[in-house]
Amino acid sequence: MLLPPRAPMQLPRRSRPGPTRIDQGNRGRGPAAFLPARPGDPHPGEGRRRCRRTERHGVGMTRSLVGLLVIGQSPRPDLQAQFAQVIGDRAKLCVMGALDHLNEAGIAAVPPIGDADTLYTTLPDGRSVLISKAAVTEGMAQRLADLNEIGAAVSVVCCTGKFPTLATPGVHFASDLMAGAVDGCLPGKGRLGVFIPMAAQAAECRNRWERPGRECVTVALAPDADDNTIAAAAREMAGHAPDLVVHDCISYTSHARDLACTIHGCQSLLAVSVCARFAAELGGL
Repeated sequence: MLLPPRAPMQLPRRSRPGPTRIDQGNRGRGPAAFLPARPGDPHPGEGRRRCRRTERHGVGMTRSLVGLLVIGQSPRPDLQAQFAQVIGDRAKLCVMGALDHLNEAGIAAVPPIGDADTLYTTLPDGRSVLISKAAVTEGMAQRLADLNEIGAAVSVVCCTGKFPTLATPGVHFASDLMAGAVDGCLPGKGRLGVFIPMAAQAAECRNRWERPGRECVTVALAPDADDNTIAAAAREMAGHAPDLVVHDCISYTSHARDLACTIHGCQSLLAVSVCARFAAELGGL
């Protein structure tokens, strides 16, 4: 039975500058801005110049192109800043969003229909929302084709959720990169502590991370939580005495990881940092 459209659930957030409306007028900052110009474009050829396999960078030098596919919408300056902490200016970052083809009403028209269909993301204006995984998967297929068209040296799908139907040669999923990092850091018996955006994700998280001899404990922490909330979550995590901690959402920041580490005192893996380091290595940066 089809349910009536409803607005995406908005999570608590810290104060930010006033939001920018997401409408069709913003699409120029999404994938259309990075592809060859189409007939009628106001600035023909601008997209090809802005996002290509390499870019002139100083005398006789070029920069590689790293493609980042987010599950919400582009641009994502917060995510780019996190990648830039690792990659620096050695590559040009091109961000595309799985829902760039939708305006605000379009996103509201495809809400999550249950826990298994729910993903957390941050929109370009800083709002944190819950969106439909089915809608994301559909849009992501087109964005993967866009990334292939622009010829990125390496591309990363910036979501730690699993998308088994979208495996594409040369495109690396954050979920796979994180799985390899965790298995390498905690290969045998032990307790893995996982920060997740929503408590409703706990069962799926344990199913994903538990192995014979590996226990998984979860603590809910919104990626845009304030410092007091981060500290409280870190104290809860410390009570579980994990051997390794994972911040299992691409929207978690190095600030949140560092603050939490000072409290729970465990070695930690931050999804965005792990992905940025893999991207730098795979892109030969």
